[in-house]
Amino acid sequence: MKKQIFLSLVLCGALFGVEQNLQDSGVDVTIDGKKITVKREINDICLEVNVNAKNTWSGDFAASSVPAECKKSFVNSFGTISPIKIDGVTTFGELETLEFLQKVEKEPQKYILVDSRIKSWYMSGTIPTAVNLEYIHFLQNQKYQKEYEKALQTLGVKLVNGKYDFSNAKTALFFCNGIWCGQSPQAIAVLTKIGYPKDKILWYRGGMQDWRSVGFSEYRHPIK
Repeated sequence: MKKQIFLSLVLCGALFGVEQNLQDSGVDVTIDGKKITVKREINDICLEVNVNAKNTWSGDFAASSVPAECKKSFVNSFGTISPIKIDGVTTFGELETLEFLQKVEKEPQKYILVDSRIKSWYMSGTIPTAVNLEYIHFLQNQKYQKEYEKALQTLGVKLVNGKYDFSNAKTALFFCNGIWCGQSPQAIAVLTKIGYPKDKILWYRGGMQDWRSVGFSEYRHPIK
């Protein structure tokens, strides 16, 4: 799992053309005559934390006097931070995502909310109405050919005479774990490469981390 996530993050950095070292080395600034380096300050011990749903979402991050119901906590050592935009794709925040849910509810044949994470993450909690189309099925579509073809069908894409037909492609809003998660950007990259119209692809960059941080409802699918 760690190797898979690491590869995902490296590819994400390459996808965006991100200067990954800038996040690590930091930016030097001057405040009150003192030089300060602005960077991600992550204790080495945090790098040994397994990347899974339980470790990422469990725990409390607030003063002991704050009621447990009001607390949220997130691991901050994961991943390479994504830029705010993917070329040609519109970035959404929480309010835009809420408005999109209304469209999904009214016209599911035209709109779809896509959770790009692996199934275990999806089952641990997702945005209501989200359909799980795992990024790995796009990224390794030759290995997961059946899953890939089914995902395209779910998105309204047809394969006609060896060519992709996007005439009935749905407007799809993709998300994954958060600004450090490269899973939805990689799925988006594959789709745009095969010709999926960019004006029909949307990206909720904040993903589950931001969704949970502001207290919006989520859905946990029953384990069968």
